[in-house]
Amino acid sequence: MKVQTIRIKSDNEEVIKGLNDTVDIIKSTMGAKGKFVTINENGETTITKDGVSVANAITLPGLEGIGCNLVKSSARKTVQQVGDGTTATSVLLQALVNKSKLYLVDDINTISKDMELAVEAVLDYVESYSNDLNNDFDKLEQIASIASNSQELGKMIADCYKEISMDSIITLEKSAFSPKTYYEIRKGIEFNSGMVHSKFSNSHGERCIFENPLVFIESKEIRGFTEVHSKILGKALNEDQPVIIIAPNFSKQFITTCLTNKDKRQVPICLVRTPGFGDNLKENVKDITAYTDKGRVDKVVITREKISFFNEPTESLTRRIDELTKNLDVLDDEYEAKKSLNRIHKLKGTSAIIYTGGVTVEAQDEEYDRLEDALGSVRASMKGGYVAGGGTVLYKASKALYDKSLPIGYKIVLEACKAPIMTILSNANLNPEVVLGYFDLEDPKQGYDVITNEYKDMVAQGIIDPTLVVKEALTNAFASTKLLINTKYNLINKV
Repeated sequence: MKVQTIRIKSDNEEVIKGLNDTVDIIKSTMGAKGKFVTINENGETTITKDGVSVANAITLPGLEGIGCNLVKSSARKTVQQVGDGTTATSVLLQALVNKSKLYLVDDINTISKDMELAVEAVLDYVESYSNDLNNDFDKLEQIASIASNSQELGKMIADCYKEISMDSIITLEKSAFSPKTYYEIRKGIEFNSGMVHSKFSNSHGERCIFENPLVFIESKEIRGFTEVHSKILGKALNEDQPVIIIAPNFSKQFITTCLTNKDKRQVPICLVRTPGFGDNLKENVKDITAYTDKGRVDKVVITREKISFFNEPTESLTRRIDELTKNLDVLDDEYEAKKSLNRIHKLKGTSAIIYTGGVTVEAQDEEYDRLEDALGSVRASMKGGYVAGGGTVLYKASKALYDKSLPIGYKIVLEACKAPIMTILSNANLNPEVVLGYFDLEDPKQGYDVITNEYKDMVAQGIIDPTLVVKEALTNAFASTKLLINTKYNLINKV
């Protein structure tokens, strides 16, 4: 299949136009008085203020599409790293690019280096005014409310964390039946593996529910009844208890024999395949072994898809959690560390799921995106703290660090840092120059509330943003700017 270059441009004019057109749409949603955007796809209409939803819906042709994709990839990187920041990244990228392009005839390498120094200085300023979240659930709710554009969703997230603690895990799923969003606290431990046959169920809805069962874990496939009769079924008969057998696989003959045994009411039994694959399977076996007390557990609920254990904490469980916690310190890989942390919370039985509802699929998707932003912001604040308004702290950094003798690249960054707060004020139909003229540059907490049109203590009012989101937005916006201003040719190919 031959690829043909059909268009070559030696300047970035059309690329920057595509970037500006994209950001102009995204930034219209920014701030408490940001505007809505209507998106029509496949005949379905969604009305949203969510920056992610808006960005994902924008596509542009040709060279303008390169600029559009640059915005989306830059914002996507911020979201991947800290869970939020689409709009902030986009606005900063636009400001940096438009101010940089005025100086492309100069020594661009020197300008890039000076811009990098300025970015580092601004990041240090932002960090110096960061506050720890600690266990302040009110601040958590405020962060979640701002990120989700909804006080109701912000309160739900805070209430959820109050029930399971701040160091717990909340996951997000789409509800299959509810038009309303709700959350569910998981008190036990759950694995993605269920009964091997629906006939093992003993309750309505194809569920197998056992009280005080014996749990046996086998390391290899069970092929015959004689392999387990003496050590498993014999013990169950003697103690008159139900049995759960967990193994990598079972032969058809063994499954049939167990079902026959169940029908004759000899021993209540259920077969479950070991959850996971490879190393994950081995770790899951360790978890189940630790969670059950020498093969005993208070209660088990098994469906065709999942198995859930409910038990009081055991000594072996405490040892397992301690082992995993110590291992966190030596894990360099962020992905592996996150998996291990999730495993720890799962073993503690401190997890929750928020199920996103919606009257339509489009409404559900839009609310899911906003909740995803909010959870990302909350996690970022737990990790890196919060500042008094992301746009406000960047503006004050630009004023505090400014000096007439600074080189061009440095000044470009400082000027660009004014863009977020100016966008927020413009979206509220205010004159940014007038409002910013009364800012107290010595007070890092003071800012302007566009809802009440008053200067306030932003922290006291809960107008706060995660520190890491502000820092990553600027970092990634600069990285993309550096790429663009150092680009000589833009090619469009087609197959």
